[in-house]
Amino acid sequence: MRLFFLFSLILTTQFSFSQTRGLPDSLKTVILEAIEAESNAFYNRDIEKWRNTYLQRGDISWNCVEESGVVLEADSWAKLDTLVTGYMKTHSEPEKISIRRENIQFINAGRYVWVNFDEYQTIGKKTKHLKGVRLVARWGRNAWKVSAVHSAFVGWK
Repeated sequence: MRLFFLFSLILTTQFSFSQTRGLPDSLKTVILEAIEAESNAFYNRDIEKWRNTYLQRGDISWNCVEESGVVLEADSWAKLDTLVTGYMKTHSEPEKISIRRENIQFINAGRYVWVNFDEYQTIGKKTKHLKGVRLVARWGRNAWKVSAVHSAFVGWK
C-alpha cells in the first residue's frame, strides 16, 4: 500500500508538466485497447494473454478495494502473478461481463501515461461502479503494458 501512495505522490508532481503535453486520439485509443486487453484476458481466464498485458517487473503496483472493504494487493510481478494465477485456478470459468469506461482522463508523463476513469461492470442485470486508475508504460515502439492498477468499489447502479 505504501508503494502505491508513494507512486501516486510522484505522479501528482507531474500534473502541471504532463497536462501541457497532450496525447493524440490515436495514442489514447491504443492505450485504452491495452487496458481493455488486460480486462478481457482476466475475465476470459486466459492467463497467458493476461500476463502479456503487464510489464513483468519487480516494481508492479496493484490493488483492488472490494465491496466488502477487503483490499487485495500485490507489490511485485511475482506476487501479482501468484495472486491472479491462483484466482484463475479457483475460478476457471470465464465470466460474462460487459465493461464500460467513462470520464476518462489521460495524464502524459513521457514513457508512462496515467489513466483515470469510472468503470461500470455489468454482470447479468447488475452494474457495479468502480473508480479505476491504470499506469501504462510504452513498451517498444508501439506497444503499451500495464504497470500499475488501482480499482476501488463505489457502488451498485
